[in-house]
Amino acid sequence: MITAFELFAVNPNPIQGELMPLFAGESQTVPYHRMGPAFIDFYLIHHVIKGKGYFQQMGREYHLQAGDSFVIFPKEMYLYEADADEPWHYMWVGFQGRDADQILSNLNISAYQPIIHCPKYRKINVLYRQFYRTLKRSDELCNMEMTGYLRLLFAEYGKNQMLTEPSHKQVPMTDIERQVDQAVRWLQFKYAEQISIAQMAHSLGYHRIYLSKMFKEHTGMSPMQYVTKIRMERAKNLMTSKLSMQQIAASVGFKDPLYFSKQYKKWHGVTPTDHRTALSSKSGYDCSM
Repeated sequence: MITAFELFAVNPNPIQGELMPLFAGESQTVPYHRMGPAFIDFYLIHHVIKGKGYFQQMGREYHLQAGDSFVIFPKEMYLYEADADEPWHYMWVGFQGRDADQILSNLNISAYQPIIHCPKYRKINVLYRQFYRTLKRSDELCNMEMTGYLRLLFAEYGKNQMLTEPSHKQVPMTDIERQVDQAVRWLQFKYAEQISIAQMAHSLGYHRIYLSKMFKEHTGMSPMQYVTKIRMERAKNLMTSKLSMQQIAASVGFKDPLYFSKQYKKWHGVTPTDHRTALSSKSGYDCSM
C-alpha cells in the first residue's frame, strides 16, 4: 500500500538576481494525483524518483518515469497526473530570475521541449534533497547556498542532455541566426504583454528596421505576425480551460475581448466561443487540444 506524504520548504529570504530560488519539496503522490489545468508565474521543475505519470504543456503530452524531469514554464497552461498503479514519487524546485530563461535555453530546454531524460540521476536526487534541507534551515544564508545548488543542478542536467543527445553539439549559429533566435525567445516570453517592435529592438539592442528585416527573412513573418501566431496558439490551448473568454484574451495579450474574438476567427476560421462549444460537445474535456 502506498503511503502518501509531502515535504515543503519556502525560501525565507528570496533576493532578486540571476536566479532566485522560491521553494522546494518532495512528495509521494496517490493514484491519479492531478494538478491543472493551471498557470504559474515562475519556473517549476519536477524530478521523478520512481513511479509513472503524464505531463501536458503547449498541447503536447509526455509519459514520464524514474529519472525524468519536466519543466513548467511561466504563463503556460499545464497539467500533470500520476499513474493509477505506480503513482509518482517526485521532488521539485520553483525559481525565478533574470537569467533563468537563458540558462534553460542553453540546455535546449524550452516550453516546446520541457522534458529532461536523465540516465545518471543519482547526483540529481541528492541535489533536490539538499534544496529542501537548505531551505528548511530558514537562515539568512540559505538563499545564497540554494542558488549555488541550482547551478549545480543545471550542470547535471546539461551532462545528462549530452548523454541522451550526443548530437547536441550543433553547428554554431551565425550572428543573424542568433539575433533572430533571441527575438523569437523574447516574443515567446513577452507575448502576454502589450509589446511593440520598437520595444523588442530596444530590449535586445538592435535597430528596429534591421531586426524586422532579418526576422522576416528567417521566419517568413514580421515580428508582430509571429507574436500573433504565438497568441493564437496559446489561446487555442486555453479553450478547454475554465477561464472565461475575457480571461483568455487577457492571458494572451488582448485587452479588448471583441478584438481578440475577431483575430481568433481570422486565424482559426471560427470564433473562440464556437470553438469552445465544439470542443465541449466533442469530448467534454480534452486538454490535449
